[in-house]
Amino acid sequence: MPGKGKKGFTLVELLVAMMLGLIVLGGVYSFYVASMPAYVLQDQLLETQQNLRIALELLVEDTQRAGGAGIPATVAASTTNSSTAADSIRLLIPDSTICPPPKTQVIPIVTYNGSAANMFLSSGSACAAMDGKIGIAVTADGLNHRTIQITQVTIANDKVNFSPGLSPMNSPGGLGADYTGGTLLLVRQVDYTIDLTNAAKPVLARNLNDGAGAQPLANYIEDMQVSLGYDRNSDGVLTEVGSAVNDDEWVFNVSGESNAGEAPTNLRGMRIVLVGKTRLPDAKFRGARPAILDRGQGSPDGYRRKIRETKVQIRNLGL
Repeated sequence: MPGKGKKGFTLVELLVAMMLGLIVLGGVYSFYVASMPAYVLQDQLLETQQNLRIALELLVEDTQRAGGAGIPATVAASTTNSSTAADSIRLLIPDSTICPPPKTQVIPIVTYNGSAANMFLSSGSACAAMDGKIGIAVTADGLNHRTIQITQVTIANDKVNFSPGLSPMNSPGGLGADYTGGTLLLVRQVDYTIDLTNAAKPVLARNLNDGAGAQPLANYIEDMQVSLGYDRNSDGVLTEVGSAVNDDEWVFNVSGESNAGEAPTNLRGMRIVLVGKTRLPDAKFRGARPAILDRGQGSPDGYRRKIRETKVQIRNLGL
């Protein structure tokens, strides 16, 4: 029997307490539900920013190493420009790791045979690792050059073949000039492209042309736009205005420009812009791919986006 004078909660008090508790829990739950999309969005934006940062770091590193070691300026660093799609980048980087020392990456060509698509190199300069690698053949006077892919190596007599049937990079009928007495440069060809095979998941891909094909570098990178800087007056400064066609020393930063008349030896830098988007669209947002350099804006699709850009000095050019 309860002690005299002891009291408990009445039913009404319990009901009131439960009601107040439900109201508080409801408020907490509503706050959680309302805040969740914001948390998800911030997480996606952080992921996008991280993808852009990783991609741009490697792009800058490769671009800075392009050219040099006798690589012609016309092929050291180039872009395939489009005003309606993503651009692509091709870089030729000296590669001294293909054949171990004391072999070098710049090899004299003793005899060239265009009809047989082969050349004999200086004695002791060939190595098995050259098979499948990229090389640039340069004539003795330096006026002609061709990029080739070595398709067979014969160590015994230092012969390399560049058969057109085994690589689309090699031209049928030879290289268009006599390369006897010239040089063969061993290089690493690096290609950067936007892979839209899965349109919902665009990928920035990097191809080292080592037989492994293009490898994904960063997900949800939907656009890459590139502008080339030519130091036409050799003052060491790349002027930029970008308001009208040909109003500065940068090409492709305004729609309608071409680098057809530019001297390749004046190329000094690249301006690279990457656009990344979130994995999922935001139903409450009317976002669209932004206009970048010479490419116009896309259609609204609800995705949130981040943009990162940099100007890269191609250190091996203009030395």
